[in-house]
Amino acid sequence: MVDDAKTLNTAVVMKITATHVNTRGTDIADVVITDPLLLNFTDTLANGASSEQANILYHERIVETGASETIFDLSSLASAPGNFPGDAFGSDIAFAGVKVLMVRWVSGGTITIGGTTAAEWFDTDMLFGITNSKIFLPAGGVFMAYTPTTVWPVDDNSKDKFIINTSADCTYDIVIIGISA
Repeated sequence: MVDDAKTLNTAVVMKITATHVNTRGTDIADVVITDPLLLNFTDTLANGASSEQANILYHERIVETGASETIFDLSSLASAPGNFPGDAFGSDIAFAGVKVLMVRWVSGGTITIGGTTAAEWFDTDMLFGITNSKIFLPAGGVFMAYTPTTVWPVDDNSKDKFIINTSADCTYDIVIIGISA
């Protein structure tokens, strides 16, 4: 038997650049005022299950036909046929906590992140301090949340379901990075 030796090294990179320009005409000449913005954020998570670490990754491009509800069981993303594919190596995934969550609209209808089931992981007040929290992601939208030093806990069988609803045919990317159970 061969033992698996998986490691995960993660870089979280966000960048926003913008230039806001205002041209004002005066009696003498035009005056151009610029307001440049460059915001770079880069952080890394080493392999492991402590602060500033992560050791499991789930990512997938999901294609939904028609309006639908997809329930991701974060305590058991299985690699068995008919279920979500687990990790890239065919292993089941069981999150104990999440450090990075990203959902990116690719095409189609509107995406709603969060639901109303009793075991809804996102329905807690973990991000916003509000129960029944939902994020509406229209065309072109991206939602990302990141916590490097702690986790948003996944409680097996009580708060372990992550729900995404789509309004019509829809394609989206999902990335979840965290620590194993």
